[in-house]
Amino acid sequence: MKFSKASTLALALALCACGGGDGSSPPPTGGGGSSSGGGTPTPTPSPVTYNKFADLMGQQAFASTCGGEEIFNGQTFTNGATGFGEGIAINSDRSGPSYDITVQQMGFNPPFSLSFTQADRDPAAPAGTERYKKTDASGNTQRFGVSVVTIAGVAQDYVRLATLSSPTGVGFVSIGCAFGVPTVLSDVPSATKSYSKAVATGILRLVENAGTLGMGPVHTYSTSPTTMTATANPANGQISFTLNLKGQEVVAGTVSDTVTDLGTYTGSTTIDGSKQSFSGIVSTSGGLVVGNFGGWFFGPQGATMAVSFKMTERRPDNSDVTYGGVTLLSP
Repeated sequence: MKFSKASTLALALALCACGGGDGSSPPPTGGGGSSSGGGTPTPTPSPVTYNKFADLMGQQAFASTCGGEEIFNGQTFTNGATGFGEGIAINSDRSGPSYDITVQQMGFNPPFSLSFTQADRDPAAPAGTERYKKTDASGNTQRFGVSVVTIAGVAQDYVRLATLSSPTGVGFVSIGCAFGVPTVLSDVPSATKSYSKAVATGILRLVENAGTLGMGPVHTYSTSPTTMTATANPANGQISFTLNLKGQEVVAGTVSDTVTDLGTYTGSTTIDGSKQSFSGIVSTSGGLVVGNFGGWFFGPQGATMAVSFKMTERRPDNSDVTYGGVTLLSP
């Protein structure tokens, strides 16, 4: 999805493309808009052919946008929310499939790599889900999953959700990533695109007494009640969203029927027109900066939007609301 060039905005649970060598057809040349008399450029869609994720073949190099949390030196932090292609790289031979994964440094843990083959696959995984598990050289368990994304009952053809839980040698990461067949820069919608249907994945918590030693107790919530809306304006490249974090507390594996509203957050940024990525800062409704976001679009003219988050809000009652995850949206 290409937007006219503009200056880029300064960048400020366990979780359930191709960047650089993508699995879609090669992007066409040209396209991207026209103007006359110095007016605002009018985007003109370019015909682009995309392969659905399920139809990809051979070696594929996937970029991703990711959000989750990590443990480092015994402390837990949200991590991720970098721009698309700046977090986890996934190389996959679709004939297996098999996966070679490179986790770049998104937080405190150093970069590391791991891989999964069909020998590591769980044959009992439900339809639409791949689950992998293996033991590393130190005897620690690594887990990886790939799932079809369904939004408002509709399976998304061009994107998948990957989940990774693994020791790092000095800590641990649990993170989710959106990856697949990204929207190419020349594939421009003719008008502002609105996204009103969303599915949130990730790790959502409320930590009591967060500003004191011995903080706690810690409450973990499902993310499924969370809502999000967003717009992408091709005339000026601006992306804006509103995220309302809602959760149902999970206690000893049981999900409460009560929906808890944990806060409303906003963000905006501007696509610079030169790369398949956007990023920016997350703020409360009162304007307090509480974290970062990153993301991109998948499929024809941004059929699916993916936004990753890492955020922590210290509230007046001395509790912290933390969210590390990926939210996916469709119009």
